[in-house]
Amino acid sequence: MAREAALLAQKPQFLWPSSSVLVDLARSSGVKIARDQVILNSPIVVYSWDRIAKGLVSAGFAQADGPARFRLDLAKLLDAVLQNKSWSSIGVSDLYGSARLLSTNPNRSNSGFMFAGLAANLLGGEVATLTSLGKVGSQVETIFACMGYKPSSSGKMFEDYLAGGPGAQPLVVGYENQLIEWVLEDAARWRRLDATAPAKPVILYPQPTVFSAHPLIAVDEKAEVLIEALMTPRAQEIAWNIHGFRGPLGTSGELDNQLIGDRILPHIDSSTPMPDFRTMLALIDRLAG
Repeated sequence: MAREAALLAQKPQFLWPSSSVLVDLARSSGVKIARDQVILNSPIVVYSWDRIAKGLVSAGFAQADGPARFRLDLAKLLDAVLQNKSWSSIGVSDLYGSARLLSTNPNRSNSGFMFAGLAANLLGGEVATLTSLGKVGSQVETIFACMGYKPSSSGKMFEDYLAGGPGAQPLVVGYENQLIEWVLEDAARWRRLDATAPAKPVILYPQPTVFSAHPLIAVDEKAEVLIEALMTPRAQEIAWNIHGFRGPLGTSGELDNQLIGDRILPHIDSSTPMPDFRTMLALIDRLAG
């Protein structure tokens, strides 16, 4: 959306990507931006299952934060993946083989793109740059190579996670809003799963994580009115109560539905900026190879 010449040649009035990094990428692609504004936010999370999460807690890779949500030491987990450690060595005794995370293709899907940037930050101990990428780029490549097949859609990744269960999809990168939206879409379905399923979905919040911000880029000044409309309290209420998207500052709205309330963090108090667009382009070029 931000750099495809054939699309930009159609002179769209606005763009709505799902990463703030892409505002600068659009500008570098020659897009004349009248105004840009973050409309929605959703933190990158790792989806897992209750018994796997408890195993990670016992091995020191995660902390419980209430009965059904967890904080994840992602840097420690990435190090375990790089060391080719077994599932049993990180507290998950009933899975076989080496521990791994699953993500979408970072060249085709924003959640994979965001996770690649987060991984580069954590492996280098700071916000990744073109310089630090020379040191950690190969490690990020290894992490993605260990995943095997990577879907090109965050929605497909989440569907595979729910359908596959803990054996096939033990740790999956996604957006926080995906589970919220899925629960709110069909409360009866969620109650059945919560009551009868042998394993239950849980959210692991990386410490720190990154926000997938959704900036609306007004290319034509006429599109600025769309920004104003989407920033109204009513539009923001719909975004949260139906789709699970946080507001521009990453704050959650009022959620009366107790089915999900104790499964999410009200405040994301540990986050890191994404690397700049030049660093991210260099990183995903490496991952494409």
